[in-house]
Amino acid sequence: MYINTSNGSWEIPGYESANTDDGAVLGFSTKDLNIINYHGYLNGTGLSSVQEYIPVLSSKAIEANYSLRRILLNEDSWKIVTGGDDGIRMFSSFTSVNPSHDIKYAVSGNTEGCNMKLTQSEKIDMSMRYQNDRIRAAFGSAKEIVFDPSGYVEIFGNKSKYTLDFISNDGFAPTCWYQMTVSGEAGSVRMYKTDGGYILSADSLDNVSVSAKSDNANPAVTFSAEYEGVSYQKVFIYEIDEATIGIKVDTDKDGTFETTIAQSSGVVLGDVDGNGAIELDDAQLALAAYTNQLAHKPSGLNTTQEQAADVTGDGDVTVDDAQAILQYYTETLAHKNPTWDKILHP
Repeated sequence: MYINTSNGSWEIPGYESANTDDGAVLGFSTKDLNIINYHGYLNGTGLSSVQEYIPVLSSKAIEANYSLRRILLNEDSWKIVTGGDDGIRMFSSFTSVNPSHDIKYAVSGNTEGCNMKLTQSEKIDMSMRYQNDRIRAAFGSAKEIVFDPSGYVEIFGNKSKYTLDFISNDGFAPTCWYQMTVSGEAGSVRMYKTDGGYILSADSLDNVSVSAKSDNANPAVTFSAEYEGVSYQKVFIYEIDEATIGIKVDTDKDGTFETTIAQSSGVVLGDVDGNGAIELDDAQLALAAYTNQLAHKPSGLNTTQEQAADVTGDGDVTVDDAQAILQYYTETLAHKNPTWDKILHP
């Protein structure tokens, strides 16, 4: 359990909605070590954990039989460790509406990954929570999946739609964005963190959508990995600036990604007029757009400006957006170092 001692809020990683933000309350507490140590992870002599963080694999129900083993990752390859199922323990979700439909495993060891292999292909939706990363993978017809705490996921199966989603703690994302989401269609796909960005490889990189999130920006781009008539099966996703995602390929096959084939249009949340700063004028533009729409008139903003004005992310420019932009501006004047997360979720 993580507890914020400044305000008393808490969260239990790996449990759905087990946090004060979602209205959860603690209905039971105990000092009985035998109860606390039900899964055998405490050392038996005191209330301390054997390791700092126990990774948790969560999955929607899987109909096929499957094996789950710990693995060691070595660059682009991996192998199952001796006694690979040791240290993997299944547990229930006490907060899920349908706990019997969920699969949850505690996977001991913060240096080893895990491999799940199904006896037959089927749709999967699962996530792996490590100490500083949460990696989610959804795949329409998967047969095997690999996670690693270095920030790595790989899926094998039949060609189908997929979504890969990385969320990292502050200081552990390779870019300024704390979240990176990729979706497309392929038979096998792999994505992992590297210096300055993410490597994405698949047997097909056509019509791939990429989006990212930070406190101040939510850029997105769709691309196909083709350059000068050549198709590529590996790309580098990187940060041009906070508002712009870049996609590179290795055109000369020297192991370095040097050629940008796509980039997102830069949109900075709150900077409605696009002058590089969030100011009073931006709040006024957002408010004018809102009043225009109330009068059944055009908003007066172009598409890029509407995206910048919609700081709440609900798809519309409203008075709430204008007020939030004004608050951001006033806090900037007061040298309070505002972020959208703090303003929208006080």
